[in-house]
Amino acid sequence: MKPFFFLLVCFFGIVGFTHIDAQKLEIDLRTDTAKKYFVGLAIRNDSFTGHAFVILYQQDQHDTEKKDFKVYGYYPKRIANIPIPIGVVKNDSNCLKYIPPNGEMYFIVDEAAYYEAKRVVERWTADPPVFTLLLNCIDMLDEVAMSIGVNLPSRYNTIKSLLPEHYMKYLYKKLSSPKGIVYNKKYRLRLLPSADSQQLLANKPTKVLGQFVTDTANPKWILQTLK
Repeated sequence: MKPFFFLLVCFFGIVGFTHIDAQKLEIDLRTDTAKKYFVGLAIRNDSFTGHAFVILYQQDQHDTEKKDFKVYGYYPKRIANIPIPIGVVKNDSNCLKYIPPNGEMYFIVDEAAYYEAKRVVERWTADPPVFTLLLNCIDMLDEVAMSIGVNLPSRYNTIKSLLPEHYMKYLYKKLSSPKGIVYNKKYRLRLLPSADSQQLLANKPTKVLGQFVTDTANPKWILQTLK
């Protein structure tokens, strides 16, 4: 028990990492465009270790209202404000009113995929696994992403990516790489500069998956490409 407790203390005592710039991605994976179902993966850096959480909501095609808006975070249970190795899924909606995400990645999916993601979160809520250094809030994000066909890269490639903040930065980096991120085992999601995207679109690709949402004047596209 002592070695495990030491790992837990180390996990909650990591300090000194740099903050990433707030960034938001929206990736449209729908085959049916009648309605938007959002599965969001987000992080915030409001503690020594930071936190990762899942956002689920719906929108009608021409409506900006977020319906059935839910935020789920996986935490270690606390006794007298001391974290213990028992997991619990909490409603993080109120936290977002005061601490906005530092990084967000949203997948717009079909209804069936949305409810697959919701079932994963409900299962974690009903029967949460033990919270450890090696199984934490990022793992819930990973399983939710897999339920909609997105295979996120391992966070164990670098020690920094163990932290949610660094992991989100790592996901952005992977999306900008030639290999991108695997989608539905056959395709990859990757970001391309606008000029390259325009050339690709001129060649009439079979399908464009989505657009990079940014406040800059030079947006990028997220495209479906073969392995």
